[in-house]
Amino acid sequence: MPEREPEKIVAEAIERHAKGDPAALAVAIIERLWEAGYEIRPRPDIAEVRNKLAVLRGHCDAASRDYDTIEKTRVQAWLLARDDAEVVAKRERLTARGPLRGFVGTVSEAIDLIGQYQDAGINMLINSDQRNDVESRELFASDVMPHFA
Repeated sequence: MPEREPEKIVAEAIERHAKGDPAALAVAIIERLWEAGYEIRPRPDIAEVRNKLAVLRGHCDAASRDYDTIEKTRVQAWLLARDDAEVVAKRERLTARGPLRGFVGTVSEAIDLIGQYQDAGINMLINSDQRNDVESRELFASDVMPHFA
């Protein structure tokens, strides 16, 4: 277990980079958490996302930084299919190359999850390919993105 609490590590990073480039701030936070031994997990639940954003807001308040000027970003790997049967088949086919990370599910489940991220305060979603699955990219663009345009 790491010796220092993540909230203290993040607060230190905010203090060091409060007036700098926002990208530099994000990199500094991730580096400090990684150096302290924290795993950056690929898919926290919505309660965890809300908690992390609340912690960020508290640190921003402490550093006199406007929370609303920060882009709250979520990087998510997506493996999509149209229905549950296709999800099962795709999961079986692609796990032969190792465990899948990130979201694995249907288009409607992805739409629901993105809505939950949005409601939690995430305002930028970055799509990370899962196993370079062309169908997932196509479904994301054609069936998921229009719900958030």
